[in-house]
Amino acid sequence: MRKLSLLFSFLLAFVVPAKAHDPDLSSLLIIEQESGQWILQVNAPLTALEFVVNDTYGENSFESVKEFNQLLLSAFREKITLNVNGKELHLGHGLVSLGHATTIAFELPTMPEQIETLIVENNGFENIRHSQAIFGLIREGMEKSQFILNASNDYQLSLKVEGNQVILVEEAENKSFWILSGLMALLLFQVSFILYKKKWRRSISQNESLQRA
Repeated sequence: MRKLSLLFSFLLAFVVPAKAHDPDLSSLLIIEQESGQWILQVNAPLTALEFVVNDTYGENSFESVKEFNQLLLSAFREKITLNVNGKELHLGHGLVSLGHATTIAFELPTMPEQIETLIVENNGFENIRHSQAIFGLIREGMEKSQFILNASNDYQLSLKVEGNQVILVEEAENKSFWILSGLMALLLFQVSFILYKKKWRRSISQNESLQRA
């Protein structure tokens, strides 16, 4: 299996806030590397990841760093769901870089070149009180945007790519609604104006007829 090439130099705009021991803060990134390969990357405090392993597999479920890493990868394979353009993607080869701030990364070998819709779900930290994760899609030429995964959205985001922007589907729907509403209002105004104009002309015509009589 080919080695996973990681982007471990975190991008400043998406880094977990510098509280390495705060278990409720993390980030989930989908990154296109210079090679064109895509990876999914989780950045979180080690304390949070230890909690995830113990919560999923029980206390004393590992005896070595290697076993811990394997359980960590297995846990997030189960807890992260990624759907692109209506198709669920498989998380490929994974790698863990341990530290107070730990990184987990998975290859995304079947990521399509053209991204239209994106649904991402990460239930890994749902049992950590007040947990929230910054989500970002990082690609050259695409505007930086950040979204929050937390209990209020059930740790799930539904996104849409328009040009070089990533937006929430709700925002896209709201935008379409207001555009449609504006067009409808304009149409009603035009119809009302035409009817008023016809009525006005009819009134003038009747007045002229009365005057001639």
